Amino acid sequence: MTVLKNKGSTRFKNPIMKPCCKGFCGYYLDGKKMFTLCDDPKSFFFWDVVHPTQEGWKSIYSVLGNPLTKSLTKL
Repeated sequence: MTVLKNKGSTRFKNPIMKPCCKGFCGYYLDGKKMFTLCDDPKSFFFWDVVHPTQEGWKSIYSVLGNPLTKSLTKL
């Protein structure tokens, strides 16, 4: 929730739940593209309705990276 409230490394310009790719991302039917892409993926947290963009993952890591690394080194 911290990342979704824009507490990570990136302040996303677009509504947090709005995906960059709309439709059937990466899918073509009879040569016709069945999806649309945003102009600036870095301003979106989500690539599609499930997966974060690279910028989304960076923001997640900026919040969780150190705690995760510390907990793994204790194993």
